Amino acid sequence: MARRGWLAQLPRTIGIVSAVGFSIGLAGCHPKPVRPPLLMNATFELTDQGGRCVPSNPQAMHANRGSHLVWTIRNRCSQPYYVRLDRFTPPGGNPTTILRPGAPETNAAIQPNGSVGLPADVLRTAAYGKYKYEIQLKGSGTNDRFEIRLDPDIDIWP
Repeated sequence: MARRGWLAQLPRTIGIVSAVGFSIGLAGCHPKPVRPPLLMNATFELTDQGGRCVPSNPQAMHANRGSHLVWTIRNRCSQPYYVRLDRFTPPGGNPTTILRPGAPETNAAIQPNGSVGLPADVLRTAAYGKYKYEIQLKGSGTNDRFEIRLDPDIDIWP
């Protein structure tokens, strides 16, 4: 008779164990995003390609609110260029201000074979997440205007 009671409980025990296992499995399916190591310095080069000065793709930066960032820019082009980083945009969103200054720009044109550090600070009010931004270049002529040349990424983490 005792065996019969144990067999009667078996389906219930299997059901409980299955439910617990399923719950643990669900919890494991949605792990917290793994935070990449902070990277607050990036380097890119300007090089002549097909008659145009083009920036290389800097490594994606990973920073916290309040972080101090520096982009190091090396000009390997034959002409001097101003550089501006602008239009920081979250996926599916509109450009927003996440840095101070809002659109970091070189104070002077970077001379051929010259190098410049372009600093900015992440605002303490910047929303967390990934942003695309534009690297814009402008020649040193009086009528030259900034043109979009590349759109790399930056991540802001808690």
